[in-house]
Amino acid sequence: MKRRNIFILSNIVVLMVIGFLQSVDVNAQYIVRNLSDAESMRDGFFNNKISPPNFEMEYVDSEYLYHQKRKLQDAGEQVDFVHEHIVNIDLKASNSYKRSLKGDTWKTKISSQGASAISVEFDEFYIPDGGRLYIYSDDGRIVQGPITSRLNKEIFSNIPVPGEAIILEYEEPRSLRQKGSLVIKKVYHNYDKDEYYNDYKQYANCLDGKCVQKRAVCKITTSNGSHVCTGTMINNTEEDFTPYIFTAKHCFGSVGTLQPPSYLKFVFNYIRPNCSGAKDSSYLVIYDGAEFISEAPNKSCPDNRITNIDSLDTDFHLLKLSNYNGDTNFDRLTGIHFAGWTRDYDSANPPDSTFSLHHRYGWLMDYTKSYDPPGTHSYYGFSCFINPPPSAGCLPKFGCDDGETVWRVSYDEQTTGNGSSGSSLFDPNGYIIGQLVGPM
Repeated sequence: MKRRNIFILSNIVVLMVIGFLQSVDVNAQYIVRNLSDAESMRDGFFNNKISPPNFEMEYVDSEYLYHQKRKLQDAGEQVDFVHEHIVNIDLKASNSYKRSLKGDTWKTKISSQGASAISVEFDEFYIPDGGRLYIYSDDGRIVQGPITSRLNKEIFSNIPVPGEAIILEYEEPRSLRQKGSLVIKKVYHNYDKDEYYNDYKQYANCLDGKCVQKRAVCKITTSNGSHVCTGTMINNTEEDFTPYIFTAKHCFGSVGTLQPPSYLKFVFNYIRPNCSGAKDSSYLVIYDGAEFISEAPNKSCPDNRITNIDSLDTDFHLLKLSNYNGDTNFDRLTGIHFAGWTRDYDSANPPDSTFSLHHRYGWLMDYTKSYDPPGTHSYYGFSCFINPPPSAGCLPKFGCDDGETVWRVSYDEQTTGNGSSGSSLFDPNGYIIGQLVGPM
């Protein structure tokens, strides 16, 4: 039996009036690499051979917590698989300090038994120009950084590094007058073994072609590394490389995350390198922080009609990555694609087939594909409709008025789930025609 899901029609979503808001955040991107040979890492990035002090976290029963959260997730609840440790770790107070003519370096190790992955949150985070921070796995094969002054902000957190331990290594040139400040207040113990150690076929690269669309899709996470939704870098009519992220409104607020966009992480290229190969991507690109641009407007209905609790006209959310500069090679060479979109379809002229790319449960990128044209309906959350419905044939979730609010898609290959919300629906030519709301 095919699974049916609904996507917002693009002619309602994409060309909504955009109200720009000013942002003072100065955030940027950094790279995560998977190295095949960690030999160069054994002595540290800055030739600091001193063994770092190990801050070992209090024991967490990861297996028990995982099964408890998995039951809630299977019941349809939005959950995270993260335990938070409150700490006070000053990286520059480490006794693995090394002084050289080039600069000063510090190394610190943090471990948490049973963790699937570890990340940290700084409540003091200032790196002067010329300073560099690397965060890497205990074996040196997974490397985040360099993290530089481009990411300075009041609170900074990295994305989770797989494994039970991480090493943080910081270098500061001696010539600097203004010194850095790096103090960790939280260590996040991630126990989502499905994401980091499962054998599920999250193979977006088994979908032939569509290479550029895959480079436009990102996984959206909160500051503690929990997955929220899927987003797509979307082009605009000016084609000026403005870094808009197209996703779903219901990913934010009481049913999603209450964190403001400036705290979110946008992870691109989280995909297996090929259809049947190794799990690890060769590199990830992470953008830290965004600003709100526009969302579906609220809508009121006459007294004799009803609508859903949020009174949403549609479900889209538009964000803008902070400090992305399309005029510089630093951002342009990341390989991120700006997906195109079209408004050429309607109920009388649907596309012949569709596909989507998404991060179900926050896992590596997966895909869905439908060989048939999508149907159109009016979703109860996006239309005023008469109560009781005007005919017995009206589905409870649909308003039965104009039939032009959402696409209804039946999947022939793969499926979506929690975390897929916000992912774009593409026509056969790779143009966005809508965004995922959820199942019927």
